[in-house]
Amino acid sequence: MSEAVLESPTEQSANAPAPQKAGRATDKRKTLLIWVGGGVLLVLLVLGIRYTIWSAHHESTDDAYLEGHLHPISARITDTVRQVLIDDNQHVV
Repeated sequence: MSEAVLESPTEQSANAPAPQKAGRATDKRKTLLIWVGGGVLLVLLVLGIRYTIWSAHHESTDDAYLEGHLHPISARITDTVRQVLIDDNQHVV
């Protein structure tokens, strides 16, 4: 009788559906993780390609300077300017 009692719990535990449900949950979790990871990689790839294309046409620098000749301009008359008779970006002949 003791042998029959020992055998039936081992048979029931071997055929128990609880580990299968846990396996299904981990499979779903792995599948979801793969899809989310693939989506993130796809977004990063698209953004990286867009940045590469953009940066090919734009230059930037942190230490830019101009090199050229300086020409001082001084007034011939010492007085205050009251009115300027041209507009911004107007062609002057």
